[in-house]
Amino acid sequence: MNKSRMAGKNIKVPVKWENFELGIGSRGEEAANLIRQGGNQNVRFRVVPGYAHADGVYSLKAEQDVWNPFFGR
Repeated sequence: MNKSRMAGKNIKVPVKWENFELGIGSRGEEAANLIRQGGNQNVRFRVVPGYAHADGVYSLKAEQDVWNPFFGR
C-alpha cells in the first residue's frame, strides 16, 4: 500500500498549505489531494504567484501577498 495515501487518511485537522510559484509551485498540490482523498475535505492549497523560497520572509509585500491571505485577514 502507498504510504502517502495512508498518511493522508490520518490527517484530520484543517490544513492550510502555501507554496511559492518560483519555488516548488504547484507540486505540493498532489499531497494536498492525497489528504482530501483520505477523507479530509478541510484542505486549502494555494500557490503564491511571483514568489520564490525566501520571498515570503524578505519581500516588502509578504504581509499583504502571503501572510494576510494565509491567516484570513
